[in-house]
Amino acid sequence: MIYRFLHHFRYKFICAILICLFLTIPVETTSHIKVAQDDIHIFKVLPQPKKIVRVEVNKVKKKREQFDFIKIHLHSNRAAKEFQKKVLSNKRIQHYVKSNHFNGHVERCLKIAKKMKYFEYIVPIFNRYNIPKTFTLLPVIESCFDPQAVSHAKAVGMWQINRITARHLDMKIKRTDGGWTEDERYNWKRSTKAAAEYILFLKARFPTWELVLAAYNWGPTNLRERIRKYKTRNIDYLKLPKETRNYVYKFVAMTEIIKKEKL
Repeated sequence: MIYRFLHHFRYKFICAILICLFLTIPVETTSHIKVAQDDIHIFKVLPQPKKIVRVEVNKVKKKREQFDFIKIHLHSNRAAKEFQKKVLSNKRIQHYVKSNHFNGHVERCLKIAKKMKYFEYIVPIFNRYNIPKTFTLLPVIESCFDPQAVSHAKAVGMWQINRITARHLDMKIKRTDGGWTEDERYNWKRSTKAAAEYILFLKARFPTWELVLAAYNWGPTNLRERIRKYKTRNIDYLKLPKETRNYVYKFVAMTEIIKKEKL
């Protein structure tokens, strides 16, 4: 009898424990759900963390851009100082800078360009091709801004483009028995676009603007062979023809004269 009572009580005790566990579990789960809902409500009111992070990233990017700009600016100033030091130490360049004849030539050509308003058309074209503005002064050395100029090598126009180069640049040149009937090299607007395209073509093949100038005067094939022969890109050691060497020196001297005299 006692054994049966104990056996029956054990089952009741186990059932009571199971009932208590069953009742306590839903209560805990419900409380967690309430907390979670309250948290969700709070996050709706608070500003989104993504926006805060985005603002911080933008600040960092802005600082980086400012730093990069300062770095580039300092680098350009350093390069300009080194270039100016090289110019001042070069006797050949200084010869042209101090030459009254060359100074008069530069001043006369710039007066023609300003009077005819050539720069109003040339500068935007060269900006479009991302070419330094100093190259807009190339006609000072080439033709003194004369659209009808013809050299002893039969280069024609303001930019002194020869027939072979003109053919590669798709410039129209028609000839009859009576002479030239159409030659776009005499059209200064068309030749300006062609010159910009040609300078861009040369810059893609030569690393420095000094070499681009030399190639414009002497031709890219000749200059490439000379670089391969002497294994240097320094103009002073390439043993260039006198005309080409002086061409580069005149151009650099011209920029110094314009800067000095504020023409």
